[in-house]
Amino acid sequence: RSGTSTLASSLSSGEFYRTCVQEPYVLSSGSYKDFPDVLDVFKNNFAQETFRNTQSIKFNNADKIYKSLDFLYSKFNGIKHVYSSSNIFLNFHIISYCNNNNIKIIHQYRKNLLECSLSNWLIQQTNLSGYSKSNQEKIDNFNFKPIPVTCVKNLAFRLFIQINEAKSLLDVSENLNFIDIHKESLYSKDLKLRRILFNEICEFLNIEFDKLDKSFLENYLFKDNTQYNKESIYQKIPNYNEFLNLKNNQIVKDMLT
Repeated sequence: RSGTSTLASSLSSGEFYRTCVQEPYVLSSGSYKDFPDVLDVFKNNFAQETFRNTQSIKFNNADKIYKSLDFLYSKFNGIKHVYSSSNIFLNFHIISYCNNNNIKIIHQYRKNLLECSLSNWLIQQTNLSGYSKSNQEKIDNFNFKPIPVTCVKNLAFRLFIQINEAKSLLDVSENLNFIDIHKESLYSKDLKLRRILFNEICEFLNIEFDKLDKSFLENYLFKDNTQYNKESIYQKIPNYNEFLNLKNNQIVKDMLT
């Protein structure tokens, strides 16, 4: 719920089409399904575990993780990995691998974790993710059910812990080259700011902007109407007033918004 899929797709568009695999370690989602050789290697050689409602690949030693990354980077220029969908053992060794192999990392997350959690619960009802006009129409007309406030708050606090855990792992890696990106900046209402930030990301990754798919960028990254869960959508939740009350809690304000 932090806009990572759109960014990854934008960076692997045009002349770089299909050079980034999304969520290869999560068997219940991700673009790895488009690459049979990746899917076969992972499914045939590694066990599965259920982690935070996702089917993930389970590793019992670091060597298997490094071999899997060697395999992925032999085929792709980049990987989109969802930190919160995996356990710390895998996350730690992915960061370690990047540190040892001079692989750059974009640490992308959402500042407003309460809205991030709420967005996650909305998708569980609609079963729609990934922006498209048809999906937007379905969401606009969706009859939402009440969402448990406690569950939303608990997930938001878990995300808070995980983001700070990730920051700690990144900060202690001596040679790691990484940048932090907030969804609120990359998808700012200021469209000029979006373009500036995306260009900075391209420079960081040494990607030539002119070789990317301009049509895709304009339709999915540089338009103001490409975000599903806006305030107008939140207001459709029958118990939305409970979330407004929660947002006014000082601890929640300080940590989650």
